[in-house]
Amino acid sequence: MRAHLVTLSMAVALSLATAATGLGAPADDWAEDLRRCLVTKDIDGGRVVLAIDEGVIEIDVQRGTDSDAETYKVSFDGGAPIDTTPPKGATGLYEHRLGAVAAVSPVFSKAKRMAIVITAADKPTETITIAVGNGAKAMAFLKKCAAYWDRRNRKGR
Repeated sequence: MRAHLVTLSMAVALSLATAATGLGAPADDWAEDLRRCLVTKDIDGGRVVLAIDEGVIEIDVQRGTDSDAETYKVSFDGGAPIDTTPPKGATGLYEHRLGAVAAVSPVFSKAKRMAIVITAADKPTETITIAVGNGAKAMAFLKKCAAYWDRRNRKGR
């Protein structure tokens, strides 16, 4: 009986230590934010954010040194670059749009790497390449999140 109790206590202690250090979560997962309907992935000096707004996937690279006049071109696995500049007069959470959920989701879900080329008049062109990781899970979360808030907003009317 005592041997089982010691073994059980060690297993509980190990699982608590693993949970506290984050070793149990896969490194390729995107952090999910239900309140804001977005997913994030840490990069050197900041994070990459994907959000969903009215059926459109938007992207932002958030760092302390951002320029207001940045333009992004995003490509997946070396494919054709996507110009993220929104149409004039378009509104959204962020200024850079990847495209409609129906178009972006299948590509993002299967991609291994995402390259973001950032151009600004006041600094040299920069390319950030990140591992997409579990892109299918990130897209599924964004879709479910948008559906959740749509239902919740309809109930409040």
